Amino acid sequence: KLLAEEPVPDHNFRLFFLAYTDEEPPNAEDLKAVENREWLYQRPYTTLELQLVASTPLRSVGPKEGGLEGIVVQLAECSPVRQRLKGRLKSIGGREVVTSFEYLLS
Repeated sequence: KLLAEEPVPDHNFRLFFLAYTDEEPPNAEDLKAVENREWLYQRPYTTLELQLVASTPLRSVGPKEGGLEGIVVQLAECSPVRQRLKGRLKSIGGREVVTSFEYLLS
């Protein structure tokens, strides 16, 4: 679940903070609000921070390069997230995958 977003315009990227929780941030209407980040840093559970650089196109990692090739998240058939993604999943190698994070983070 997306809990907070932090735009960093001076460096042309955005940070997204996600976690598996039922909690709602203090300002759920504006995930960019500073109070959400302050609250987030006090959570007792693990959060995932993703950095999206606006000017960097997504591409595969080369054979001699380091980097992140992808993230795999398995969802139960009845998961609300899976239901939300219906029609946006593509079958690759026998798995249903989302090929763009933009939809998940918008």
